[in-house]
Amino acid sequence: LPEGAIRILVTADLGTILERFTSRMHGNLPAPVKAMLERKHGCFDGEMHHIHVTDSKGQVEEVCRQIRSLL
Repeated sequence: LPEGAIRILVTADLGTILERFTSRMHGNLPAPVKAMLERKHGCFDGEMHHIHVTDSKGQVEEVCRQIRSLL
């Protein structure tokens, strides 16, 4: 990202990600896909960010407030 960009890290816990992929694959999550998701989960957690958004509901207003405060 260019200098001065606001960096927002958006994450979900592994259980939520596995649920979502299983649903998208009509209830059948192949073992190689599951293994890849488990291996890659958290790979961006160490990246520099200004705001961290989790999969929790009801954060929209708070995230918008945080973004506005950084502008």
